[in-house]
Amino acid sequence: MVGAWIVKAQGALIGLLRSQPATEFYAALTFWDAKRPITAKLLNQLDLAALAKRLDRWSDDLARVLTRRPDGGGFEQPDLLGGDHQQGIPHQRAALS
Repeated sequence: MVGAWIVKAQGALIGLLRSQPATEFYAALTFWDAKRPITAKLLNQLDLAALAKRLDRWSDDLARVLTRRPDGGGFEQPDLLGGDHQQGIPHQRAALS
């Protein structure tokens, strides 16, 4: 069963990605003539936590999805399957100016 907080976090993430700073950030770095203009590397360059804080949209639900792992190697991911393992996403984020 998916928790209500995951649905709220999903909506918040979509809102962040559709925000003006995010769309301008990705527009500046997307090269449409490239073989793969939108890559995981490109998508991972924006620090969504910093963007949420800058836009005053930070919430407990987003914190659960965007919290750094204690070892600093990535982000803790919600376990949708009910296990006790966690997976991380490599952390290479661009700071918002």
